[in-house]
Amino acid sequence: MKIVFAGTPTAAALTLKALLQSQHEILAVITRPDSLVGRKKQLTESPVAATAQAAGLKVIKTRSIDSTLADTIESLGAQLGVVVAYGSIFNSRALHMFPLGWLNIHFSLLPDWRGAAPVQQALIAGDRETGVTLFRLEDGIDTGPVYSRVATPIEPDETAGDLLDRLALIGVSALMETLPLLESGLMQPVMQSAGDEANQKIRIARKPSREQAQVDWSQSSTSIEQLVRGMNPEPMAWTMVNGQSFRVIEARAIGPVDALTLLDDSGEAQPGACFESHRRVFVVCGQQTILELKSVQPFGKKPMQPADWLRGQNRTESVVFSK
Repeated sequence: MKIVFAGTPTAAALTLKALLQSQHEILAVITRPDSLVGRKKQLTESPVAATAQAAGLKVIKTRSIDSTLADTIESLGAQLGVVVAYGSIFNSRALHMFPLGWLNIHFSLLPDWRGAAPVQQALIAGDRETGVTLFRLEDGIDTGPVYSRVATPIEPDETAGDLLDRLALIGVSALMETLPLLESGLMQPVMQSAGDEANQKIRIARKPSREQAQVDWSQSSTSIEQLVRGMNPEPMAWTMVNGQSFRVIEARAIGPVDALTLLDDSGEAQPGACFESHRRVFVVCGQQTILELKSVQPFGKKPMQPADWLRGQNRTESVVFSK
């Protein structure tokens, strides 16, 4: 099948690599323009652009597809567009460039978690299951008819990065099974019906902000662990200590607090209070629960073991995280 591919991040690049190794022909690749990356703000091309250029493919870098560009892409003669996390919404003209339209690989079980960040938001919400949906793009955000869904459990220690990598592989497998059926006319998408929407939660997966990534220590340790996992690797959960931001890279919820020596004057454990036991570092959270810190990154430093960080603090006063 002749295909135009659209995508931007690493998960999309993985899908493009799989297509390049298949019998299908990639006529062009659409991706977002180069962007400033890292603290040094270096202009960097997207993972999809790098993969496409290494394969000698025609690369179109654009934030949107206007009518002139749509005419140019349509003239290539592709039968289908495949899109994975391109990062922009296609207008009506772009949606109708190909006979078979656009097949989108989305990392949730639609109709739930429509939007830009379904993996992150599923982890933050504490979902136990997610999956991949292949559907045809139409006007509206992730509302198009579905070709297939593949469900998978969320593993207890998976971060958003871990889960996205795994879902990308599931998506590749589902795509390779779907394309021959689509090309031969043996598969037609099924609408996300009103019945589905009535019987399921439909949540919107907005891209997490830095504000959402800030830890609220009055929440339970389970909720905070979910936040930490969902924000890893981007934008990373963070808090404040000694007036500086402090990243929590990895953490694990412990249960309710039975006995603590870190108590305030009211006799209650203070949320955000940090303490060490047998070279393990813990933080008091809401609902008398405890979070164990597993990996942290103080401001201006590299990730490190929490015990090494705590050992370097001024211990004349208790270390307390705050907003």
